[in-house]
Amino acid sequence: MSDINLEKVRAFVRLTRLKKEAEENAKGLGAQITKLGQDIEMELALAGVRNLPIEVDGKESTVYLWSQVTPVMKEGVDREAITAALAEHGVDLVKPSYNANSFASWVREQEHELPEWVGQLVELKTISRPRMRS
Repeated sequence: MSDINLEKVRAFVRLTRLKKEAEENAKGLGAQITKLGQDIEMELALAGVRNLPIEVDGKESTVYLWSQVTPVMKEGVDREAITAALAEHGVDLVKPSYNANSFASWVREQEHELPEWVGQLVELKTISRPRMRS
């Protein structure tokens, strides 16, 4: 263990803890921003205001209503129905593929009994990174 630079290890632990704390703080801030955003959206809409320039802490910002149309599946409709309808009508949005995370998980589950055909397609690598537990 004398070859290990313990100051680097301590710095790694400190930064990992600091990052985790910042991520937790960001989650809390995100929840507050979402709640305030919902309130502000209603107030801006009721006032008929689309853009509101405002100075906060000496800096100018503009709060505005952003809108985007997005499809939401109707009750009783699933992904397969949408996929089939898109293909039937020639809408080229559907691509045959696989989910890389699901595939990696499946490979790990196979342990030492990985089918030969998989070995013809992919190379298995072990990735190691330092992590920390407290």
